[in-house]
Amino acid sequence: MSAEQNANLFTPFFSTKKDGQGIGLTLVREIMLNHGFEFSLKTVADQQTEFVIYF
Repeated sequence: MSAEQNANLFTPFFSTKKDGQGIGLTLVREIMLNHGFEFSLKTVADQQTEFVIYF
């Protein structure tokens, strides 16, 4: 994941897909935060990014 993609991942209406709407991860983030979940996102290797939810 590029630095730009990483920085904009949870930005409403940001998408890397041609026909993407960019609302899915924004919605997921809001749900997790509203329910008190913590999460992390990090690139661990070339073309490998981990998204972890702590509950």
